[in-house]
Amino acid sequence: MITIGNKAKKYNGFKGKYVVPPKKNDGEYIVVFQFDNIDNLTLWMESNDRLEEIEKLKELVVEEMELNYEEGIDFWFTTPEMKVQGPPKWKMAIITWIAVYPMVIALLYFYGALFPTLVLPLKVLLVTLTLVPLLTWVLMP
Repeated sequence: MITIGNKAKKYNGFKGKYVVPPKKNDGEYIVVFQFDNIDNLTLWMESNDRLEEIEKLKELVVEEMELNYEEGIDFWFTTPEMKVQGPPKWKMAIITWIAVYPMVIALLYFYGALFPTLVLPLKVLLVTLTLVPLLTWVLMP
């Protein structure tokens, strides 16, 4: 798995490789390759480098390999298709808070300066309308 990861690093948009070890000695490893967009992922998935490495791994495979494509932050918190438990809820809460808190403060100041007479509930509305898409597609994709 080390070689396939090193080869993937050479491809545009590569963001990381994560290996999830077997749960309860079932022998099933999960390898996650993360790319910045679907086009770069497709280049990797269709590459000769990947096919060569998959061929080498076939002797270690007992069952047919299964491919899953996931997008967004939900994959990191719930993974029912992969039969892997997500991180503990307290970790999810801390990570989300670390992303949310500074953005709420910054956006409140920004909208406060932009619309000084706007009442707080409308400022909060603007903050949430901005923050949710930022979290979904920029800060925690």
